[in-house]
Amino acid sequence: MNTKIRKLFCVFSTYVSFFLIVVPFLQLYALDPQKRITQYDIRVYTAKDGLPMNSLKKVFQDSRGYIWIGTQEGLVRFDGVEFKTYDKSQYPGLKCNFILDIDEDADGNLWLATAGGGVSFF
Repeated sequence: MNTKIRKLFCVFSTYVSFFLIVVPFLQLYALDPQKRITQYDIRVYTAKDGLPMNSLKKVFQDSRGYIWIGTQEGLVRFDGVEFKTYDKSQYPGLKCNFILDIDEDADGNLWLATAGGGVSFF
């Protein structure tokens, strides 16, 4: 086989592998097309339920399954039952309460982008 044909075969086999291995698993994360949207359990949480405010800036799920919510009043962790708010008065490493973005590194540490306080490690 010449080099050009070998490259085409390599690209083709990569695409075929992707579609045979990855694509069938994508539907595991999709909504069931047999259900109506009204059949899903939809809950709306507000400040009455423990959020510091009703306006959210970012929602992020970490590798352990916790839901982290960035608000103007601090970082909020939701474990499926209750909300816990972390703010700069309790955690001096958090330079600003206004959380714009949340990300997780390979070690499970959270990195927070804040408005006016730069990036914080949590």
